[in-house]
Parts: sequence; C-alpha cells; structure tokens
Amino acid sequence: MKTLYAIAAGAALALLPAAVKANDFENIETEVLEVTENANGLSGLALSMSELQPSEDEVTRYAFVVVASGRGERSPDLSDPIDKNFFWLGGVRVYDSLRQMGFEPENIRFLYSRGDPDFNETLESRAIQIVKKEQFNNTYDNKATEANINIQLKRFSLLVDNNDIFVLYIGTHGAENMLELEADGYFAAWTVKEVQEAVDKINPGFGILYSDACHSGAFIKQLNLPEYVLISTTGEHTYGWGDRYFSGGSYFFQNMTDGEADTNIDGKITLMEAYTRAQAEANAHMQRIDSYLENQYNWDGFGGYESEVATGHISVQQTMVVGNASSPDFYLYDTGMTPIPRQRQ
Repeated sequence: MKTLYAIAAGAALALLPAAVKANDFENIETEVLEVTENANGLSGLALSMSELQPSEDEVTRYAFVVVASGRGERSPDLSDPIDKNFFWLGGVRVYDSLRQMGFEPENIRFLYSRGDPDFNETLESRAIQIVKKEQFNNTYDNKATEANINIQLKRFSLLVDNNDIFVLYIGTHGAENMLELEADGYFAAWTVKEVQEAVDKINPGFGILYSDACHSGAFIKQLNLPEYVLISTTGEHTYGWGDRYFSGGSYFFQNMTDGEADTNIDGKITLMEAYTRAQAEANAHMQRIDSYLENQYNWDGFGGYESEVATGHISVQQTMVVGNASSPDFYLYDTGMTPIPRQRQ
C-alpha cells in the first residue's frame, strides 16, 4: 500500500514526510478526501483516511471486477435460457474466488453494466448476497460506464504500489480492438489504447488482467503491461463462450483455490496450474453441452448462423501473455498441504 497522507482542506493530495505518524491526523475533522474536477480530473473519487494511512512493507491485495455488459443475458435480448445472467454469474464467481484468496471487500470494487444485476438469481445465491452486501451498498456508483471505470482505476493507481497485488477482471462482449461498455450505449467501445493508458498507471508487484470476451486473445496481445500476466478466455480471431454454468474467467479463478489444480502437490497453486486445469475443464464443458448447442440452442442472437456454423466460430482455447517483469509461477493461494517429499533414486 502506498504511503499517502490526506490533507482534507482544499480536497487535494499531499505527500508528507515519512516521519509523520498516523496519530498526527487526529485533529483532522474531515474523514474523507474528495477529489474534484480541479484535482487532476478525478471527479467522484473518494479515498477514506484509513485507505491513506501508511503501511510498512505490507502486501495488500486489490481487485477490480468489471462486468461491462449484460447484453444477451436478460430481457429483452435473452436468446436462450442457458444464457440467463451468464455475465453476472461469472463476475460473482470471480468475486467469490477472490474473497477465498484473501482479498478484503474494502480493497475490491465491482461494477456491473447498468448497475442493476439480478440479485434474485438462484444460482450462486449465497455468493450473490455477499456481493450485494459488500459491494452494491450505495458506497460508490456500480454502473460500468467508462467514466466510473476510469475513476476506480485512478483510485487503484493511488493505492497500489510495487509491493502489492492487483487483479483486473473484465467480462463483456468484445472484438480484436475493443471491449463493449453497454452502460455507455449500444456497442460503446473501451479500446486497447484506453485500457493500456489506464492500467499502465497501476504498477503492482504482481498483476493479473483477465479478459473474458470474444476475440480477447488479440486484445491482450496488443497490451504492454510488464508487471502483469494477461489471460484471455479465447483466441485472437474467435468467438468465446459463456453460459449460466461456465465462463473462462470464473473457471480460472475458481481453480486458483482448488487443490485439484495443484498438480505437483507442493501446496501452492500457481497461475499456470490454474490455467492448465481451467483449460481442461473448459474443454470438458463444451463437450458436455455440444449436443444442446447443435440441436436446441436458439442461435437467432448469433448473427443468424446455423448451429454447425456458429459452433465452428467458437473457441474456449485460452491465451496467456506473460509480462517481462512477471511470471506464471506466481501463486495467490496456499492449500495448507505439506509438500510431498521427492523419492530418492
């Protein structure tokens, strides 16, 4: 966590000498720092005093879950029952996995499309109610507009330092050069350039960016983020797939805490181990629903393709890009198991 101090008067940030102690702020009456348009354009950003207190060498885990579209998962454009709430459920599962990995709710932000997810969804009901209580509680604007996304990314850029961990998950529709932001209008685009500029200002010790969108393999390959491992749910020029029971991102993050992914049984689940097992599970899921897609699924919302043509355009083959200051052998979860000793030859 960055050693930042807040001066309430004038709504501005100031860096004070490290010798200043936390109790020196006892006489400051205002507990929240509001950054206005006159302070670097960070309109709507608020950092609490507790967020800005110094922490010596503390590793803090931060995460930003962005479900940027609900198009196709609810009325009036719900094509098939298997699609209901698929983006929302994917984001909830990612959030639940992050909490299991020790990410505290105050260090996570969750934005959803137009800010109105289905809290009555029966799948993942426990996790949904936790997300509602911890994130959709009127403490910040949960709409996934570009303005709100940038506000939160700027907030993280102030908080995250090179001793911290930062995870960015994006679930939406996409193309090779853009990600859809439904709340800003039909096919509103968050471009590669805009993502690069915003995320490049967040410099953690270790970062993960997961793009759960069509054509996202091409998208992440255009980013240059040295501290990050970048993962996409599909290849460069293919449609991805998501449904009520599956998304590439949720499978990956769930495997980050699943002991079955620990292939070398050393008690540590690395990104590569989770990635490898998530890929096998994604392939198995698509095989399981293949008959349904061929014979029952309503493809009207998929460009009017016939089922065999549509399925031929879909791939769940993940893509990973490792920044030159990062590693796929990083882990965020310890299973608590004692590593199995190697057998002597």
